[in-house]
Amino acid sequence: MTKRSANSTIKGYFYQFDCSILQLLKLCRDEETIVIEGVEDIDVNVEENYEVVQCKYYEDTEYNHSVISKSIRYFVIDYSKRKNENLKLISYCLYGYYKSGHDKLPNQIDIQFIKDKFLIYTEDKIKHELHNELGLKDDDLIEFSTKLKIDINASSYSEQLKEIFVQLMEIFNCSKYEAEYFYYNNALKVIKDLAVCKDEKMREISKKQFINKINTKRLIYNEWFYQFNTEKKVFETIRKEYFTCINISPYSRFFLIEIDSLNYKRQDIKELIYIIMRKWGKVSRRVKPPFCPYIYIHNIPVNELTEIKKELYQERVGFTDGHSFYGAGFDVYSMTKQLPDDGSIQLRVINDISNIDRIINSIFVRVEVYQFYITESFYNAPGNVKDVKIQIKEIKNIKEVI
Repeated sequence: MTKRSANSTIKGYFYQFDCSILQLLKLCRDEETIVIEGVEDIDVNVEENYEVVQCKYYEDTEYNHSVISKSIRYFVIDYSKRKNENLKLISYCLYGYYKSGHDKLPNQIDIQFIKDKFLIYTEDKIKHELHNELGLKDDDLIEFSTKLKIDINASSYSEQLKEIFVQLMEIFNCSKYEAEYFYYNNALKVIKDLAVCKDEKMREISKKQFINKINTKRLIYNEWFYQFNTEKKVFETIRKEYFTCINISPYSRFFLIEIDSLNYKRQDIKELIYIIMRKWGKVSRRVKPPFCPYIYIHNIPVNELTEIKKELYQERVGFTDGHSFYGAGFDVYSMTKQLPDDGSIQLRVINDISNIDRIINSIFVRVEVYQFYITESFYNAPGNVKDVKIQIKEIKNIKEVI
């Protein structure tokens, strides 16, 4: 598969997922549901009406009746089965985007058009008339046509995505950045996880359930989200949103960093510490008041943290870790007191996660917490604190962000 065709295939998956997200967001009532990959791509259950939707995206393809004929035949087969088994009849929708050729499909479609363009076809040199093979009369096809909707003027990929962002911004009263990087990212993961469930009942979700699942301001490392945005673009956007400042305000910034305790390099941790110190602290005599960042390394062995602090000390990095003298217990004042203006303290190291709340509660300037986690977030800041949670795969991701 060429790069271009692979890209189009992935875009088609995204378009279908986005269509599912939009269908859910536009449901009128919390209890209304959709099924992902049910009878068709999307099954929408609204009050007494059950509609199945097949979603197609052909940005490089001209519309021809043959392009959608197989999908229409699937609809007819399902209709015929329901008639024969006395099951409740449902509605059918083919929703698609095409590059051109829209004028080929008439506004009004009669049953002769359905027969000629969709149901009569040749396969393996054999002519088929599907309506006759299924025993459907003209009255049946008239009934089917009242339940069929064909929309080949669907929104483009980018237009549909913009509409999703607008819906999310209205529902969560949030910015476009939050709509895309929090709620849409979460929504994409929820839809993807539903699509792979084998049991159809597990692929059904109500609007209320969906909103509750995506309602979290955590930057999740979602492989599908990164497929089309690319890591580089995502990290650049996160950096612009949170980590690009011309004049850094003297806030108390906490950097909480999770590492894989079985797979890390000490040098990578130290390099990250130096980057954070350099960018998020100012301790020269010219700065009033001087300030420096707090750093906590999650999952690091105690002896390893000690070795890192030894090396920082040998490299003439001044820091405090809340222990004023040998054998002393943790002293929150030692961690939060105003820095000397001689630049002798450049870093505040938090040894134990249990001390973070005590430190924050003893600070009387603006506090910001930036947490980088691997699988699950491990700390929740107090409600009055800016609390940014970003999922990463490895330490190098943090360097690309900050």
